[in-house]
Amino acid sequence: TEHTSEDKVAEESLQAAKAMMFEHDEYRREFSEKGLAAALVKVLRENPSDRGAVSLACGAVKYMVGPATLNGPTGSAHATQFDKQIQDTATREGLVSQLL
Repeated sequence: TEHTSEDKVAEESLQAAKAMMFEHDEYRREFSEKGLAAALVKVLRENPSDRGAVSLACGAVKYMVGPATLNGPTGSAHATQFDKQIQDTATREGLVSQLL
């Protein structure tokens, strides 16, 4: 099989986090403060050849750090602003260097 049940839970959790960050900027900060960047580093390090996992992780970065105009699940658009504090946290946790 392509995914273990643990992988599937992780992917579904990232999808849920993206949906929450899309709806409310407070969730962007909350997920950042609670270690989402470190979790994304782990995903990228452990699954470098899993295109689905990498794509999902990169999408979560876009939602979390901004800026971006994002399309929601119902087609509604939402603009997120760049958040320097979130980027600083992501940098400290190794996410920026992992993406490069």
